[in-house]
Amino acid sequence: MSRFLETFPSAGPEHRVGPEPMQGRQSQLATAPAEVQVFLDGKPWWDGAGGPAGTGSGIRDAVLGAYRTHGTRLFETARGHFALAIVDHAAQRVLLGVDRSGVGALAWAKASGGQLVFGTSPRDVAQHPAVAAGLSRQALFDYLYFHMVPSPGSAYTGVEKLRPAHCLLHERGRTT
Repeated sequence: MSRFLETFPSAGPEHRVGPEPMQGRQSQLATAPAEVQVFLDGKPWWDGAGGPAGTGSGIRDAVLGAYRTHGTRLFETARGHFALAIVDHAAQRVLLGVDRSGVGALAWAKASGGQLVFGTSPRDVAQHPAVAAGLSRQALFDYLYFHMVPSPGSAYTGVEKLRPAHCLLHERGRTT
């Protein structure tokens, strides 16, 4: 699985982790250039789409088509293993989602200034300069007792993981 780390509103590329936008992890709607970005780890597909899309632009087109059709409810019919983030600049919206079995992983934190920092690794999110995260004592206890840190917690204070089959909507500064 590949990694990505992003902020919304964007803090610039200096803290980005993962492929550059033109290398296949970010896509744009043809009707609104640079308005909608897609960050993807895995291969989702939607009911009625005939199974998993191919690679590259086929997956991005499927994600964008599902977003155009279903909007913020696109995860209700999504299938496959994925961690997916859609950044819609025009609507001032970020939509994060994880597959039903939890194979994909997404972590997020609210940073100073109302920024949302998200990525596939809680460690990357915690290390972002805008996030004030430290080691969580509860996570340390959970790890020693359960041999894991259950979601939505993470090893870092202020950084949460999305549970399997859950999504997060950050719209105009509000997170639900």
